[in-house]
Amino acid sequence: MMIVQGLLVGLVYYVCDLLSLAWCANPMVNRPIVLGPLVGLVLGDLQQGILIGASVELVFLGVASIGATMPANAALGGTIATAFVILTGADMEVALALAVPIGMLGVFTNELRKL
Repeated sequence: MMIVQGLLVGLVYYVCDLLSLAWCANPMVNRPIVLGPLVGLVLGDLQQGILIGASVELVFLGVASIGATMPANAALGGTIATAFVILTGADMEVALALAVPIGMLGVFTNELRKL
């Protein structure tokens, strides 16, 4: 059952990431405020998904890519942190503590993939 839930969360992230490309006029569906409730809906806890998604969105609200810097991947951090907290039953503070490091790892792996 956990594998199916993980695949569904990955599918939600992948679809929202595809929709955020330039050819869709960047509808901002790859933000934690959107991905959190979708992950919560997939995992069966919509209310917790809304709360975690909104809290993680506040962390990444002012993040912008200026010059050659790459900010943390808010979509990946929010998605994985929301899924982790819902599946383990941890507190919301755990999601906030995990979102930024996971987002930074997502940026690093994306840059390594480009090499």
